[in-house]
Amino acid sequence: MLIANWSRLPRLGSTRTLMLALSMASIAVLGIGVLMVGDTDSQTPASAGPELILREHRFPVRAVAFAADAGVLAAGGGVLGQVDELMLWNPATSSNQPVVGGHKNRIELLAISPDGETLAAGDDGGNVRLYDRSTGAEQIILRGRGGFLSALAFSQDGCTLAAANTDGTFYLWNTADWTMPRQMQIPVGRVHSVVFLDTDPLLAIGCAVERCVKVWDAAAGRARAIFPAETGALACAALSSSGSLLAAGRMDGTVTLWDLGTLQARLVVDAHRSSVTALVFSRDERLLATGSLDMLVKVWEVTTGRELATLEGNTDTVHTLAFAKDSTRLASGGDDKTVILWNTSALRTR
Repeated sequence: MLIANWSRLPRLGSTRTLMLALSMASIAVLGIGVLMVGDTDSQTPASAGPELILREHRFPVRAVAFAADAGVLAAGGGVLGQVDELMLWNPATSSNQPVVGGHKNRIELLAISPDGETLAAGDDGGNVRLYDRSTGAEQIILRGRGGFLSALAFSQDGCTLAAANTDGTFYLWNTADWTMPRQMQIPVGRVHSVVFLDTDPLLAIGCAVERCVKVWDAAAGRARAIFPAETGALACAALSSSGSLLAAGRMDGTVTLWDLGTLQARLVVDAHRSSVTALVFSRDERLLATGSLDMLVKVWEVTTGRELATLEGNTDTVHTLAFAKDSTRLASGGDDKTVILWNTSALRTR
């Protein structure tokens, strides 16, 4: 187990604020491994409007997920303990297919299998519902132990579905017959993110009592790394698809990006004016998107920590973010009952 110590790390303003302190095109590298890039005239973060706004949801949107081919975008939400809502959108035509579930538990999480055939929806009752992505028909309900699900993910080969409950229970289902080959209890803390390294799940766990974020190797049953957190209560965390990067968002608007190879922080910024509510890496790990109570979505360049864009269009809290597999589109959903699509292809070449 490796422990990264960054208790002496200075808290920084956003990259826009850094422009006041750094000369044009200057780069300052702190000895503790944080890279800050100053803005230049050509590097000023862009303000971009939506490419598409999907408005037919009746309730706040809590989760969005792209199919691998980006031909379908799933969006779900509802009202806590009262009603669910799930739609399958075609971004090319703006058409949608409502999925009639008739359940009383709000959808909190969504994941689409690598082959695009199965949609998994985690609800606020601790259950996972499986749907045929093509028809929207409900196939199976995987019953949980109650409580909220906090993370949901398919393995890269599509053979396993993982789900984490806020009570510390971690489930692994075999997708061939939906038997549960493994169930375990995770140490005290909330699982915020799950990714698979081949067939082994890696978890990001926020531990309020220990004031840290743990990267947990589920197969080995131990922490791979621990990052102490001394400022700002943890609000959300996300692992990159390769498991090499960890991002954490806090209630004070701060975002920290860690490199799991060096155990050093690449980026620490005051990203938002209020609590960070959503984080997601692009599949190629070049971009990090953040959402907030301040109704803004921001996109950051992972290698430099540079703020590339502020995406305006949400009119209430942003709850969820998802990149398309090719990283050219970003979807957001939130309390304004809309799903917004942003074209991020230009940001990857800035």
